[in-house]
Amino acid sequence: RPVDKGENVWLVVPKDDGAFYGMTELAAWCAHPVQVYLDLLAHPERAAEAAQALREQRLQLDPETLLVIDEAGMAGTAALRELLAAASSAGTKTVLVGDGRQLSPVKARGGMFTGLCADLPWAQHLSEVWRMHDAGERAASLVIRDGDSGVLDDAVGWYRDHDRLHLGDPVAMAQDAFDAWMSDHNREGGGDSLLIADRWEIADALNERIHRHLVADDAETVTGARRHRIGAGDVVISRRNDPTIEV
Repeated sequence: RPVDKGENVWLVVPKDDGAFYGMTELAAWCAHPVQVYLDLLAHPERAAEAAQALREQRLQLDPETLLVIDEAGMAGTAALRELLAAASSAGTKTVLVGDGRQLSPVKARGGMFTGLCADLPWAQHLSEVWRMHDAGERAASLVIRDGDSGVLDDAVGWYRDHDRLHLGDPVAMAQDAFDAWMSDHNREGGGDSLLIADRWEIADALNERIHRHLVADDAETVTGARRHRIGAGDVVISRRNDPTIEV
């Protein structure tokens, strides 16, 4: 967005494939999509597309621009290198924000962000966990993140002792997970929990059971992913975030 002094602030994030696309956020002028610029380096025949992007001020990099790359740990090395090179050539200040211990992008080689955090002397590291109130849970979450085998048992023990970890056979665990999700969903005000299964067969069975409990048998439905029937009252979780879709 153009700020008071005329600078531009761009916020970009990589998707699961490690490429960069714009994300609509308040108080940020977004490059959408930055990957268009990177592709044009190898595909000059798309110059018309680039010209349109430049007219819309989506690809303008200059010394008065601040480029913020969020979730930089998910960025593919090749795309991140090209974007940093373009920003450096234009004199654009670039700020990378993320967690080097995140999973790498699915379709691209990663690791560049982790290396930059280790090599650059001005890299800043957060020392406090703010998402949890319990000090023990904060410490356990950092141990799980770091994967330190020497104290990993202590972290697992904390989750077990505080009723966060449950064991059982697959059928019993699926039933317990279903019961817990339904209880959370039905409580006053509605819950916001996520039910995750390790295999599609279990996920399909749980989705079908939840559908039968939330939607009447004679309700009008449509067919969704994996041939599931979806009707008014179902909870739908999308696999891709598209801010242009109005709900």
